[in-house]
Amino acid sequence: MVYIIIGVIALTIVLFRINMSKKNNQLKSLGGIKEKYKEFISHFDDYDLNNKPTILNDRANNYEIGWAGATTISKLWIYEMYDNLHIEFKLDYNKKNLERSGVNLGKLPPLNKKLTWKFKSNYNQAEMAWIVSQDIENLMDSM
Repeated sequence: MVYIIIGVIALTIVLFRINMSKKNNQLKSLGGIKEKYKEFISHFDDYDLNNKPTILNDRANNYEIGWAGATTISKLWIYEMYDNLHIEFKLDYNKKNLERSGVNLGKLPPLNKKLTWKFKSNYNQAEMAWIVSQDIENLMDSM
């Protein structure tokens, strides 16, 4: 019985790795996430007019941009798995900058916020950007 369970787990891992390898090769042939979802990504190039995003990771199936402000850091991470586009947004304190400014981090309320989305990979990119933007704005307004 134990051997069957180990075999099923091993087979699942192997199939997952094969699928991800195919997905990475497919995305590479299209120019990667950055090229395939350039319409979606372009909506975030001007998201903060005073602070352009920095590309933190630009691989075939892993694209991440971020913004560092005086008090906060935010990141938007995009990757594909199977036929779905996964997007994550994270917001946290810019701890290094706040410490340099003499702020006691222990007295700040918790901030570590995270939003996630999952869309079909062929979903309209402008609609995805609108949904993601609205959710981020709602998060910011609730703080």
